[in-house]
Order: sequence, then C-alpha cells, then structure tokens
Amino acid sequence: DEDPVWTHVQKSSYIFQSDFSKKYSNYTHILTPFLEHEIVSKPSTEISKHYIFDSDDTLTYLNLIKFGLRNSLYLKQNDFLNRKINLSLYAHFFPNNSTIEHKLPQWITELDFKQNPRTTHLIKFVWNAPRRYVDFFQYRLLSSLTEKLTASFELSHRSPTYWRKADRSSYYLEALL
Repeated sequence: DEDPVWTHVQKSSYIFQSDFSKKYSNYTHILTPFLEHEIVSKPSTEISKHYIFDSDDTLTYLNLIKFGLRNSLYLKQNDFLNRKINLSLYAHFFPNNSTIEHKLPQWITELDFKQNPRTTHLIKFVWNAPRRYVDFFQYRLLSSLTEKLTASFELSHRSPTYWRKADRSSYYLEALL
C-alpha cells in the first residue's frame, strides 16, 4: 500500500513547410518540402511506480522527425484549378531514441492521380530499410459510375511484419521500454 504517485510527460510538435510554385499556361506545379518534429519527454517518475491506463502512460521518450517532399500538379479547367497528381515522398527519422534500433526504418511513397473527375488512382509504397523489402504496397481504383453508384478496387501486399501495427504512422510502440 504505497501512496499514489503523480507523473507527467511533456509532448510538443512543430511543422515547417514552404510551398514553391510555378504557373504555366494550363497548369500549376507546387513543390512542398516539409519537416515535422514530435518530442515526448521522459516521464517524471518511473513507469513501475504509476498506473498505466493506455500506451501513452508507458512512454519513456520519443524523438520523431518526419521529413519529405510533396509534389502537386493542378490543371486549369473551366476557370477552376483541379489537382490531377499528388506525389508525396517521406521518411521517419529517430535521431536519438535508444529503444528504436534503426534511425530511418521506412521510406514511404504515396501517389494519387485523377484520371478524370470520376476516376482516381491511389498508390502507396512502403520500403522497410532495415529488412530491405517492400513492407506494404497498395493500389486502389476509385470510380463514380453514376451520380448514385460508386465502386472501388484494391490490390495490396503486406509483409509478414506489417500487420502488427494498427496505426502505421505511430511509433509509440517502438519507443516503449
């Protein structure tokens, strides 16, 4: 019967990004380099000395930098700019997390392409750098067949280790003790 112990963890994050654009007669190209930084401090007490209600209560330290490049191509049609192509290339970097072995575990590519106003193609590719294989690949075709009927088709590949995480962008589990 020990006295209750209070603990606190500080979370902070910030985003740096800048758009560079070039206009042509019928389209506009926008290039956006970005950097997102998230830090979760060490808790004020040891994990063994406080109650654990969810995974946030088990964090010891997380320093995550997401960096990449977004490419967008907008086509001018009937005085409106419509995004035809969006290509994002990014990675997660862990500069000084002792519990995360590989500093750059994944490289991610996402592409969405509007074939026409009713049809969109989506592609996502995740390269697992430490294991040197494709962690995830997905192709999706989305189509509005009529005003009231839509259809989609998906083809995907998941590596043996990819299914283990529900949220692929969260690295809290890797930051645990």
